[in-house]
Amino acid sequence: MSNLVTWFKYIRSSFLIRMAYRGEFLISLVSMFALEMVGPLFAYTIYLNSPGFAGWTFYQIILLQGILLFIKGFSYVHFFGIVWNSNISIWRGTLDFIFLKPRNLLLTFIFSSYDVEDNAKMLGGIALIGFALYHIEFTFTKILLMIYLIILGIVLFFAFALLFSAFIIRFIQTWRLYEFLEIILMIAQYPNKIYPQYVSVIFTSIIPLFVAGVFPAEALIGSVVPNVLLMTFSVVFIFSISLYTWFNVLKHYSSAGG
Repeated sequence: MSNLVTWFKYIRSSFLIRMAYRGEFLISLVSMFALEMVGPLFAYTIYLNSPGFAGWTFYQIILLQGILLFIKGFSYVHFFGIVWNSNISIWRGTLDFIFLKPRNLLLTFIFSSYDVEDNAKMLGGIALIGFALYHIEFTFTKILLMIYLIILGIVLFFAFALLFSAFIIRFIQTWRLYEFLEIILMIAQYPNKIYPQYVSVIFTSIIPLFVAGVFPAEALIGSVVPNVLLMTFSVVFIFSISLYTWFNVLKHYSSAGG
């Protein structure tokens, strides 16, 4: 319970800091939301001028992109900030002080990583999902499977955050990891069947990136989803490796100057 109270205090503090400059905060939210709508607008242009992606309607593609945007937004709001915090803490020389706090180290990183602005991404994803669901028939069972796969997608993003944070702490300030992730996520915005088979295999079984968009959408629209148990195992395995790596790197951390 104390951890939950602490987390809410961090969230409240984050909101109060941003609300001190409300105009700039509002502009930032609107700009971020508009930027994330480029993908759906591009999809609309494709379907306006061509048959689109084989086996996918326009609303199904919007569902796919909405799910990906929601997972991305949820992750960026609640925990992906540990990547940025790792960089900033090393740059400012404050990472050593975090070790002195009488609280679980990972929870401390997560609590302090809450990002108010990225709520624009999460709300944009919810809006796209709602818009798509209004035009798609579905059943309760399909909704449950979609939600389960979305949770897997969030866990996968958490694993990415831990690995990126560990990489930064180990090699000291690597600022381009966000850009690398954005490039990779561009692949997940569209159906896996448009890519070569080896790409589909890699991002289905080895690094199941498609669980962050394609497969939850396929589960809802009734398409055949690849082995869910295999994807679950892959995500859990990657998460376990990332958790071990993160704590192991911190265990051997000797400060940026050490």
